[in-house]
Amino acid sequence: MTMRHPRLAVALAVLALTACSGKKNPTTPPVTTSTISVAAGSASLTVAQGATIDQAITVVRSNFAGAVDLTAEGLPTGVTANFAPASLVAGATNSTLTISAGATATTGAATVVIRARGTGVTDAVASQPIAVLAAIPGSSVSLGLSSTSASILPGEGPTSDVTITRSTGYTGAVTMTVTGAPAGMSTSFSSANPVTASSVRLSLSTTSALVAGTYTLTVRANAVGISEATAIYTVVVAPLPSNSVTWTYCAPSRIPIWFAYQDGATGVWRRASESPAGTFTFAVDQPQIGIATVSLEPGVTVTRVRWVGLSEIAAAAAAECTENPVPGTKALSGTASGMSGTNQIVTVAMGSSVSNGATQASPAFTLARVPDGPRDVVGVLSDVTANNSLRVFLQRGVNLANNASLGTVDMFGSNSVAPATASLTVTAPNDGAILAQTLFTTANGSGATLTLPQPSSGVSLPYQGLPASVLIASDLQQVRASQNVGTTLTRFTSRYIRGPVAVSLTMPTDAPSPTVAAITGGAYPRATLSGTLAAAFNGTISFALEQPTQGRLWDLSATPAGRSGTPSYALTIPDLSGVAGWQSSWGLVSSSVRIVSTFNGFSGPGTAVAPVDGTTIISLGRVSTVTLP
Repeated sequence: MTMRHPRLAVALAVLALTACSGKKNPTTPPVTTSTISVAAGSASLTVAQGATIDQAITVVRSNFAGAVDLTAEGLPTGVTANFAPASLVAGATNSTLTISAGATATTGAATVVIRARGTGVTDAVASQPIAVLAAIPGSSVSLGLSSTSASILPGEGPTSDVTITRSTGYTGAVTMTVTGAPAGMSTSFSSANPVTASSVRLSLSTTSALVAGTYTLTVRANAVGISEATAIYTVVVAPLPSNSVTWTYCAPSRIPIWFAYQDGATGVWRRASESPAGTFTFAVDQPQIGIATVSLEPGVTVTRVRWVGLSEIAAAAAAECTENPVPGTKALSGTASGMSGTNQIVTVAMGSSVSNGATQASPAFTLARVPDGPRDVVGVLSDVTANNSLRVFLQRGVNLANNASLGTVDMFGSNSVAPATASLTVTAPNDGAILAQTLFTTANGSGATLTLPQPSSGVSLPYQGLPASVLIASDLQQVRASQNVGTTLTRFTSRYIRGPVAVSLTMPTDAPSPTVAAITGGAYPRATLSGTLAAAFNGTISFALEQPTQGRLWDLSATPAGRSGTPSYALTIPDLSGVAGWQSSWGLVSSSVRIVSTFNGFSGPGTAVAPVDGTTIISLGRVSTVTLP
């Protein structure tokens, strides 16, 4: 009988029990290795004595997110190296190495070791061959920029022309680069590198993701044997405004050939995008907003610049179509009755369309370009000898087809009334004739003018208007008086009413012409018009600068909010020469300029743009002449 070794028997028993239990031995987790590597952007670099050159450095991380420090070793004598940044924060991977060779740097080939060092990982190294060449004596390049700064919004792309001036000792090509551009901004040149020409255009392209801020870009020119030439280009990026504005021109004849805007009293002028034709969109958020347009009108190029408040811009845009609707397409005809003598005439209006005068001998009338949709028909029977109105015809909401007939407009029929009267007193200086009239306008744009006898200052006389009994809530009348003093001064005052009531009007106190300060040295002559207004002139001010011989007209205007609500004003012809699409031939020229200044004000209930019963409007116009150098 064979006996087993006792210890062997115990070991076999343990193995058997382990196998039967179904349990597995614990598994050791895999070991994770953290590494970094470093690489240079170019296989080799060449730099001349006294010059610098940049090199892109990239660090690749594997399971390592800590800081990485960069150094350069083995630099030739007189050569220095700087990293930007020299320490990559957690997660960062890119740096720029600038190698600078001093004027007496050792020439020849060398190999620089770029070392990347992080805590807990093995250093990474990369070899960067460089060649230091002797400088060409007397050779240099300098750069100049046509514009050294730009103020933009994300998405815009400014440009600047770069002038490359080579010294006598150097006539070769230069390699152009730009450093300092942030994420969301890219740069390009108008010709391929290296550049052999004496100028090249730098263009910036930005995305809507570009973060607002001030960025300093360095434009660099490099070539073997010369020192690097640089120029600084500063880009100020403003935040995108949040208030979107859509400005539409309904009347095709009013669509400008150029439209720009200014966000803020000192903001940059920018051209607005147009899509579809006649609709301009832009965004603003500053208290004062500028709008500039250029229109080609018969014999004259008209540039209009207006400043309004941010709270007014939407209403100003909407008013374009309200005040200048799509021209009508209908032609209507009719016959007037009720004239009893050769001195009587009937005029008929529908919207903005006004007929020819119908007389007893020729009672037929026509209306051209009548606006579409329901319009009120307003007719006036006037005595041209007595200079007053005898009857008014009013029929609401007439909507006829093109070439239809209105039939007979009976000035003594059921739709007509005799004007009501009340007293009017106008107080004015005795230096010019006073003219007065009543203007009646319905809500859908039809109106009539009732001419009044010529008043004398301080003397009451009856004036005419439609009786309140025929008016509806949206109707208003305006009793107006104007006075021309020679050819250089006009006074105007008016009161809004319902039916005729006793009205007293006082001409405004004369305001001085603006002080004009010429601005020279730009693409076209400019000027600032300044002054201080009396409290009564609390409305819009405007200045028309006319050069009829040269076919130029500039119209500057500002609401109270557009000029910061102060009685002092200073409106400057803007320099628009840097705005896309602008043509300097639209500017004024060095010559005499006729300036028509208009100062407006209002009092009572309502506002100048939304008057109600009892609102008083005043206006003063002055004509002066200056010479722009």
